[in-house]
Amino acid sequence: MNIPSDRRAPYALAQSVAVPPTPPGTADESSSPRSGTVGPHALADKRVHEALAAAQHAAHAAAAEVAYLLQRGLRLTSEPLYQATYTQALRTWWEQVGEQLSERNLEADHALRRVRSWARTYLGAARSQ
Repeated sequence: MNIPSDRRAPYALAQSVAVPPTPPGTADESSSPRSGTVGPHALADKRVHEALAAAQHAAHAAAAEVAYLLQRGLRLTSEPLYQATYTQALRTWWEQVGEQLSERNLEADHALRRVRSWARTYLGAARSQ
């Protein structure tokens, strides 16, 4: 398994998913049923759900690799352990975003900003200790 070179993957994907705000007083006609196209918010929601599914799949695959190595009695190096830890953190990130979307009925860009802000406070507190 390849270890991602970009350690800021959740942040980078969050930036690519963000949707520019619609000016007040203008309707988002691109998502109307008559237009036949998908609006930017629906597209962002779809991309978030795809990212969540990919993160869940990666976490399961990394855990399965570690389990395979342990069951076979093979050498357990830092690479599969790091991969499992990294994918679990990535999965947790996207599950938090998904929770914001479903339980709080937020739009994708707002949910991403909330989770990023929440994570930043805990990461900042961990650095100061």
